[in-house]
Amino acid sequence: RGYRLLMMHSKHLRRFFAFLSGCYSWFSLILSVSLFEYNASIANNLKMNKEYLQKFGKHLKELRRKRGLKQDDFDCEYISRSMVGLVEIAKTDITVTKLKVIADILGVKVKDLFDFE
Repeated sequence: RGYRLLMMHSKHLRRFFAFLSGCYSWFSLILSVSLFEYNASIANNLKMNKEYLQKFGKHLKELRRKRGLKQDDFDCEYISRSMVGLVEIAKTDITVTKLKVIADILGVKVKDLFDFE
């Protein structure tokens, strides 16, 4: 009798695990599609951001040159010369704190750093 009870429970357990397996397959599919759409969205944003960073870097370089400054003039405790160079060639993004440091060294307001087309 105990064996029969165990077999009955195992039959239900097999069905339950089969059900969970089916759910997992659907969940996996939905997750895969969602990740694909998310990655496509990121790729589009990265392209757009890259273009924006290039414009920003070009503008920053123009502001720096108009004031007769070199990248070395930005080398301080809060930002390095290489960081300014990477921003100017759009190889990296920058934090708001570092933007404030750059604006202070240039003698402009942070909002003026974004005054470009």
